Amino acid sequence: MLSDSHERRHTCLTLATTRSPRRPTSHVHEGDELPSTVLIIGATGAVGSALIDALVPDVRSGRLHLVAATRRPDAADGLRQRGLEVRRLDLDEAETAGLDVVRPAFKGMDRVFLLTGYDVRMLAQSKATMDAAEVEGVSHMVHLGVSAVKDTTIVHFAWHQLVEAHIERSGLGYTHLRPAAFMQNLRLSVSRPGVLTHFVGDARPNWVDVADIASVAATVLRDPAPHAGRGYDLAAESASLSDIAGLLRETTGQPWRYEAADPQVFYRTVGQCSGVHAGGEGPRGSAC
Repeated sequence: MLSDSHERRHTCLTLATTRSPRRPTSHVHEGDELPSTVLIIGATGAVGSALIDALVPDVRSGRLHLVAATRRPDAADGLRQRGLEVRRLDLDEAETAGLDVVRPAFKGMDRVFLLTGYDVRMLAQSKATMDAAEVEGVSHMVHLGVSAVKDTTIVHFAWHQLVEAHIERSGLGYTHLRPAAFMQNLRLSVSRPGVLTHFVGDARPNWVDVADIASVAATVLRDPAPHAGRGYDLAAESASLSDIAGLLRETTGQPWRYEAADPQVFYRTVGQCSGVHAGGEGPRGSAC
């Protein structure tokens, strides 16, 4: 497992589970003419967009048929212009309209990438995804969770672990991806020019780039069999905010510094957030 003492410049993958899937990992066998079908849930978010970038060459080569799920009509045109099929999917609708309302998005899909909203609704959203995927014959699910210790008491980390547990009890093949903190979210720490503000004190979090997460997800979606029943913690390097401020000074020649913030401010801010809606619109965590 990764810890804060690991300082690596290459993406680290750690095997977390070895359970075998209950189903084969694809409907399409070698020699078949039709490409494998992949549904991306969260296609317009930071990871989802990077994942599409990584898989578009596979679409053009005929290796994969990529389907983007979104609840936003304004996002559909841009996705279609990239040569993707787009299907409407609002996972929250399953609560009042039942599973049948979301099932059409999964019809004919071999593999699913799941990135939901980032509040308590993710539990119901993820369950609806798994139930619809199983009914429609999906063979493999790649779930984007979070890197955390097994006995974490951080609420949204625990939600991800509950989702993982449900996936493992389903009839689906699966792979869990557990990224560390997104490097892209560091820009949210720029409180004013030349100043980084964060709530982690002197801790050395693990960091990973969104493009690296997408690269790993793309590798699994192209060929799920070697990754079936496994979980990967993803990180590239550990660094404190003081370390990062030093790198910014070195790179830009500007007087960057780090100012630690009171964690209570963070809790109050998060308490006011309404969460990100299912479909992954916007980078995960960007609303809070």
